[in-house]
Amino acid sequence: GGHAHHYILPNALAVKVWVALLFLTIVTVGLSYVDLGVVNYLVGMLVATVKAALVALIFMNLAKDHKSNLVIFLSSFIFLAIFIALT
Repeated sequence: GGHAHHYILPNALAVKVWVALLFLTIVTVGLSYVDLGVVNYLVGMLVATVKAALVALIFMNLAKDHKSNLVIFLSSFIFLAIFIALT
């Protein structure tokens, strides 16, 4: 049978993503001290989305995995939105 090839995350990329996540965490904390009104929520959600995308795409290897896994992962958010909308 065929053997599956597994992607191994290079250390340099892992460190770069880790630094980006730390920076975005600092941005999130800094944002809590600034009053931008409604924009605070939008910027906070944008930062959280970018952080979640980095984790999912890089650390969970969805960027290098079969695209069907990415579709399944993203479709779970569609169902989550439907459930939230219905409650």
